[in-house]
Amino acid sequence: EYITGAFLDETGNLVSSVNELPLEASIALYPNPTSGDLNISFNDIASGNYNVVVFNTIGSAVLSQNMDVNGAVVRTINMNELPTGIYMVQVSNENGSTTKKVIKN
Repeated sequence: EYITGAFLDETGNLVSSVNELPLEASIALYPNPTSGDLNISFNDIASGNYNVVVFNTIGSAVLSQNMDVNGAVVRTINMNELPTGIYMVQVSNENGSTTKKVIKN
């Protein structure tokens, strides 16, 4: 979490550089649930090429998109053609990946 100008990891240890921050701290997905478009918000420390893959409940990739990011920006993926249900959205770059549950209604 972010506390008064210092970054702490999940165990409460001080992170000494931005490169050590988990990818999860750099992005947010909304709205959740979504009826179609899903916004991926990258914070100001995000930079580089990101791969976004949407998986259905049986683990099949149903949507994939690459995104170039340089700082705080919002990118949108279109989930309109996907059926109603629960999906796992994986966002990854060369430093790691994070996966978040998204509900499509």
